[in-house]
Amino acid sequence: MVHSIMMRGKIVVCIMDKIDDDVIEKAKVVKEGGAVGMILIDQFDNFNEHLPSFDLPTSVISSMEGRKLSDYMATIRGPIASILETREVIGVELAPKMALFSSRGPNSVTPDIIKPDITAPGVNILAAAPPSKNQAVDALSHNMHSGSGHLNPDNAFNPGLLYDFELDDLLHFYAPSHSRPQLETLTGKPIPCSSVPVPPYFLNYPSIGIGAMSGHMSIYRTVTFKGGQKDPQIFKVSVDSPPDVT
Repeated sequence: MVHSIMMRGKIVVCIMDKIDDDVIEKAKVVKEGGAVGMILIDQFDNFNEHLPSFDLPTSVISSMEGRKLSDYMATIRGPIASILETREVIGVELAPKMALFSSRGPNSVTPDIIKPDITAPGVNILAAAPPSKNQAVDALSHNMHSGSGHLNPDNAFNPGLLYDFELDDLLHFYAPSHSRPQLETLTGKPIPCSSVPVPPYFLNYPSIGIGAMSGHMSIYRTVTFKGGQKDPQIFKVSVDSPPDVT
């Protein structure tokens, strides 16, 4: 641990010690020590795509860049680093770029599970935030917290029909591709043996997808009414089927 007197007014160089290192905590310690910035050497090149939000100006560099920085610091007496003002770069192809976790295209892992075919453009779009002087607020919130989004309280208390979805449904879904010890590790409880695997398209999901359909098949979904009304409710079902599907 570096003494806070040595960090005061400096740009501190930190190294990720392990792949799941708590870099947010590192930044917190550096900031509390009075440093004005941090350079984080990512030895595992773990943050190529997505960066966490730090509480002080931070640059994350790769393992190769980290070796160059270490060589510089070892050979130069009184190494110097500077924090420059943000500037706009013109004529350089920086965007658009596809996010690593984009859900574009078909589901290559499980074709029977339909997912939204969308991109993820909103990654690291907030580069900086004004510092807060309220420690009580900082303890409960964070500059980069996104909040709850669009929330409808009435619908939350009266959702209507819900697809029944329990842990056992996921176990049936994972069973064909996972061993029983793996499932027991995941759930923390004994898993009974089942000789008949459940196809993925039987997962009680709010969509129906069959990656390889052959002949006649019957697919079922179960819903439960979770509304606030006490009177009996009547629901009408309409189906817009693809050609040759009834």
